[in-house]
Amino acid sequence: MRRALPLMALALVASPALAQDAQRFQPAPGVVNYFSVDGARTVRRGQIVPALWVHTARRPLVTRTTENEIIDDKVYVDQLTTINVTGVVGLGYGLEVGLDLPLHVVSGDVLAEQDLEGFKVGDLRLLPKWGILVPDGIKRTFGFALAAPVTLGLGDQANDAYVGEAGITVVPKAIFEALFERLRFALDLGVR
Repeated sequence: MRRALPLMALALVASPALAQDAQRFQPAPGVVNYFSVDGARTVRRGQIVPALWVHTARRPLVTRTTENEIIDDKVYVDQLTTINVTGVVGLGYGLEVGLDLPLHVVSGDVLAEQDLEGFKVGDLRLLPKWGILVPDGIKRTFGFALAAPVTLGLGDQANDAYVGEAGITVVPKAIFEALFERLRFALDLGVR
């Protein structure tokens, strides 16, 4: 656990995003999370949870007039289909680490003009999480965790196609979760 503290402290330093990433859905991998919101619980030590997420977006990045109308010849990303290859492994002591690799098929007018349509590998996300107070719904109803997802920009072509960010970004966040007999919810508060 002492080795995890410097990693979490280092990850709490946020950096500005240097590019536009049209992929707004980022899954929260694992069996104890809520689609795109992390919970305070972590997977058991040695447990490995692989998953594939498939999602699509129509016109996630466009130019609009002051009247909020889309300018048809300025549709940067018209169609974005993504498969996120994810996995999480439990390290014990409330620690887990996950990976998320998005694979995109992207198209749009501006991308076509620049010959950037097609298959792109998005930014790799490293997902460390430390469950400090882990709720079980019986003895402990409320939980708290810290996470600091790190995004590693994998190349200029993904960045130019609006499905990646330049450089490295860190998104530190505090996670609150409550478990009741028939209801559970979580709240993530962080800085991007």
